[in-house]
Amino acid sequence: MFVYYLTEVIIQMKQNKRNTHKKVSSSGSYGRTVLWPNASQRRVINQAMKNIQAQSCVRFKQRTNQHDYLQLFKGQGCYSSIGKTGGRQYLSLGYGCHYVGVATHEILHTLGFYHEQSRADRDNYLTIHWQNIARGMSSQYDKVSKSANHLYVGFDYQSIMIYGAKDFSKNGKYTMTAKQRGVRLSAQNNRRSMSSLDARALNTMYGCSGGGGGSGAKKRKRG
Repeated sequence: MFVYYLTEVIIQMKQNKRNTHKKVSSSGSYGRTVLWPNASQRRVINQAMKNIQAQSCVRFKQRTNQHDYLQLFKGQGCYSSIGKTGGRQYLSLGYGCHYVGVATHEILHTLGFYHEQSRADRDNYLTIHWQNIARGMSSQYDKVSKSANHLYVGFDYQSIMIYGAKDFSKNGKYTMTAKQRGVRLSAQNNRRSMSSLDARALNTMYGCSGGGGGSGAKKRKRG
């Protein structure tokens, strides 16, 4: 399915005392209703958005009355959908998710990024240890076809979109290892911003040349 992405993303941050939302969310605009009680959590989200803006032409705006927007809330876990779906779209940053790297990762999902380990060419770069993956989480390591996930840049071990070596492990052992000697896959909360290849891919997707600028052009992208 083709979806238009805009270089402006409308955000609304909201506290949900009772979470009734499933795994849904995507891109839109930037506004605030009832905020999280902990100001540090807000700072994490704002820093993630600032980092993305510094490396691309994507801009985040406070929501007023826009129809399409991204609502960030405290759900159960860290999750979002891939790309813009229209209307109110959800991004959850629950307990344990309030790291700049994790927030950046989830926001990039809403901008159209898949996991790096889901690339069609990932078997050239990674070994997936299926026997160590926790029950119900193996889909996080499924490959996505090139027709759905365009490969704008080469495989990137430093991508903010790649999982750590023991993420979703059921036994403390590796769930994923690099085939390139000497490469270690670090956890998301140890990263704070996009890699240079992440930034290049984002700018290519949105038809802009880099941070701090861009024409605000629309770019058609699969979602």
